[in-house]
Amino acid sequence: MKLPKKINIGGFDWTIEYSRDIANEGQVFGSTHYRTLKIFIDPMAPGQKQEQALLHEIIHACVWQCGLNRRFDNKEVISEEDVVHSLSMALYPVLKKLGYLKGE
Repeated sequence: MKLPKKINIGGFDWTIEYSRDIANEGQVFGSTHYRTLKIFIDPMAPGQKQEQALLHEIIHACVWQCGLNRRFDNKEVISEEDVVHSLSMALYPVLKKLGYLKGE
């Protein structure tokens, strides 16, 4: 199973790397480093787990990229529509690049 090397999230190019050390920082299958725009995936994880971990880290990146993390950290009340709109805007180019959306 081969993951993409780069992916655009919210208009920014993120690098995806395999790294057992970094992925295991918290005994997890992936890790997102916001300042460097890198997502690390455990190369020893089974293929489906790598895919799920990548999606999990992409969602973390979307939340950060859209500024939702600041709203959560400040314990702001935000609507479901705010979350869905923000995530859909950030995930659209990701899903397009991965071939899940075929529109022109």
